[in-house]
Amino acid sequence: MSPDLNIARIYLSVYNTEDKQTVILEMEDSYTRLRQSLAHRIKKHVRRIPDLQFHLDDTLDEMYRLKALFQQLEDDNQLGTKEGEEGEK
Repeated sequence: MSPDLNIARIYLSVYNTEDKQTVILEMEDSYTRLRQSLAHRIKKHVRRIPDLQFHLDDTLDEMYRLKALFQQLEDDNQLGTKEGEEGEK
């Protein structure tokens, strides 16, 4: 939410599809219906229904990318030794 509560930023995590931007576009196409549903639920608690902004949350994609990067570094033996392994060799 923005500080003045006029904008609600909605971050979506999209799974099992390569074309994630299409999901955002579909949400934007359903903007009116979604905002009306939100209004129906919160109208007793707020004076003004916020505008909705949809954003792609790529946290999971970034996590998998970093995991693969660290796995590659480990496979190439570029991470160094783990704690406790120094004296074992």
